[in-house]
Amino acid sequence: MKFGITTVSVAPLRAEAAHSSEMTSQLLFGERFSVLSKEKDWLYISCAHDEYEAWLSLYQANPISKKDYEQLNNCRQTFSFDLVGTAISNQEHIPVILGSSLPNFDGLSFQLLGKSIVYNGQVLSPDFKHPDISLIHKVAYKYLNAPFHLGGRSPFGIDASGFVQVVLQQCGIRLPRTVQHQQQLGRTIHLLGEAAVGDLLFFASDNEIDHVGLLIDQFTVIHCEEKVKISQVDNHGMINPSSKKYSHRLKSMKRLV
Repeated sequence: MKFGITTVSVAPLRAEAAHSSEMTSQLLFGERFSVLSKEKDWLYISCAHDEYEAWLSLYQANPISKKDYEQLNNCRQTFSFDLVGTAISNQEHIPVILGSSLPNFDGLSFQLLGKSIVYNGQVLSPDFKHPDISLIHKVAYKYLNAPFHLGGRSPFGIDASGFVQVVLQQCGIRLPRTVQHQQQLGRTIHLLGEAAVGDLLFFASDNEIDHVGLLIDQFTVIHCEEKVKISQVDNHGMINPSSKKYSHRLKSMKRLV
């Protein structure tokens, strides 16, 4: 197998080729990948949407041709916009979660592995050439109270960088997977008063940047820490609502659009 797609709701990606290994990210339904190497029942892959590399179980992968891989990556991208929806094919019901990919969706069904699969839930079809930041509130609020899970990209378990990645993807902006790579992108904003909705705010607990959130108004950020929540922020950092002390120091701000 050189190219593949996942057709389960959520497939864990791991640091090593073992189920006991740390989960570092996830593939959602319909996401594609290229195969870099194979070890027994494990594939070392590069995710098509962010080039993130990790190990995927062979049993959660479906092979596709290079032609299909390129066509799926270049077609108009559509994402499910229900917390949980159902894709139906030949009486088979597949749970599809928020942010999953629906290849070649025509308003009623999408095509996958030679099958026509019906999906009658809500969807988003962003224009990646002209991202729509006005969707930030609509998309980000769908994840409110989603629990923190290191390596997660799902509304049932997500981490800080995974949260901003899946939210912005549904608005038409592709981001790398990790905080360290995300903070290398965009134009630097120097003062919070100059920041705008959709800007990325990067924070540090000690000296190194280890947290990220999305600005949703001038002094409010939505982010995932323990769960997806809304916090107040100023030019110095994020403020704990209980202690009124800074929980994270603001290190940088970036504008992607």
